[in-house]
Amino acid sequence: MSKRGKLNLDSFAYANIATKVMKLPPKAVFEAEDQFHIVVPMGTVGKAIGKGAQNVKRLEQLLKKKIKIIEFHPHIKTFVAKLIAPLDLESIEEKQAQIILKTKDKKTKGLLIGRSGKNLRLLSTVVQRFFQKEVKIE
Repeated sequence: MSKRGKLNLDSFAYANIATKVMKLPPKAVFEAEDQFHIVVPMGTVGKAIGKGAQNVKRLEQLLKKKIKIIEFHPHIKTFVAKLIAPLDLESIEEKQAQIILKTKDKKTKGLLIGRSGKNLRLLSTVVQRFFQKEVKIE
């Protein structure tokens, strides 16, 4: 059984709002405690952000949370690197049903995991949604 993110009416509503503001449909919208992560198709980040970041500012006003726009990439290692930016890793390895993130130091590892594991859960949900792989941090 796959562990895809839960879909509810809120997810559709947020995707609809993002589509109207950015004038392009997002591939996915994920809600974290304090932030929305919007995954947009490859090559559309500029349009999604808007001139002078006007689309991001408008979405932040409407949704009352910070917005992070992530460009989708079909290559999993590139997508994960974009997803965790600006954090820098030692390596990203792909093994069967897993993606293994090797960190350079404990601080980076702590930031990847987040308080009570919230960043790791979000990262796992996003990767699971698009690539059906589990994320591990070493």
